[in-house]
Amino acid sequence: GYINIDNAYAIEPIPKAPKGAHIGINYEKDTMYIDVNVPTDINQKVTVKGSIKAFKERNVVLDIQSTDKIDLFIAKKVLVPVHETLDFDLGPVPDMYFSGFGNIDLKVHGNKKDPHLIGEFHTINASAGFNDIKNLELKNANSVLYFKDNYAEFALKSGTINNKPANIDGTCDFTGKLDFKVNAKNQDLGDLLAIIKKSPMLKDLQKFVILADDAKGSTDFYLNLTGQIRQLKEISLGKNLHAKGDLKLNSNTVKISKLGKFTPKFSGQVHYDDFNVDFDIKSQLNSAKIGAQ
Repeated sequence: GYINIDNAYAIEPIPKAPKGAHIGINYEKDTMYIDVNVPTDINQKVTVKGSIKAFKERNVVLDIQSTDKIDLFIAKKVLVPVHETLDFDLGPVPDMYFSGFGNIDLKVHGNKKDPHLIGEFHTINASAGFNDIKNLELKNANSVLYFKDNYAEFALKSGTINNKPANIDGTCDFTGKLDFKVNAKNQDLGDLLAIIKKSPMLKDLQKFVILADDAKGSTDFYLNLTGQIRQLKEISLGKNLHAKGDLKLNSNTVKISKLGKFTPKFSGQVHYDDFNVDFDIKSQLNSAKIGAQ
C-alpha cells in the first residue's frame, strides 16, 4: 500500500516555509520507498529519496539533497525529533546549537551497524557550540564536512573563536573514533579561564584552575583531541578522550585571591597531555623574577 501526507511538520510548522512537507511512502512487501520534500524557506528545501528494508538488518539506500542555503537552526529543529523517533546516530548534534546556513549532498547505504556515507555538508557564515561548554563558540564558520564511506573529515576554511581567527580540522568515524586539531592564536587568557570554570563538560579540568580568580593577556594554544566516544555525556578525560597540546603565555597576569594584592605575570610554554603537564615558565611577582620548569 501507500501513505501520502501533505503540509506535514514535526512538532510545529517551520516559520518561513511556504508550506509543510510532503511525505510519500510506498510499501512493497518488506521494502518502504520514501519520497520526502521539506520546504524550509522561500526557494529552499531538503529532499530525501530512497528505500528502507523494514525488517532484520533494516538496510537503507537514501539520497539526501538540499538547495544552497538551508537554515541550520531549522535543520536541527527538524532533525532531532526524527532522530529520537527512529533511533539513528547523530553523534554530538543533540548536545550542540547552530545558527547560520548550509547545504548538503549525501548518499547513504547500509544499516546502523555498517553505515556507508558519501557526500559533503557545507556551512556558510555559521555559528556552532556545545550546550555544556559555556562561552566557547565557533563563529563566521565556512567549512566542509566530507563523508568518505565509513568516516568523516572536517575542514574549516575560515572561522573565529572569541573574534580571533582559528584553524580546526580532523577526522571521525561512525564508531566514535576521533582525531581533531584546534589551533588558535591571540586568545584572551581570561576568556579561556572563564570557559573552563563555567562549563559542566570540562569539570575534570576545573580543579586545576580553582585558585585562579581571573587572568588577562593574549595567549596561543594548540589542542589535539583523540579518543572514541559515542555521546558527549560519556566523556571521561584520560580514558575515552585524550587531550594534548601547548599553551603559550605572553606576559599574562593572573589574579589569585590567596596572594592578596600581588598579581604575578607569566611568560613561557606549557605542554599538557591529559593530566600530565610539562612547563617552562618565567614569572614576575612585583620586582622579583622567578623561573620554573
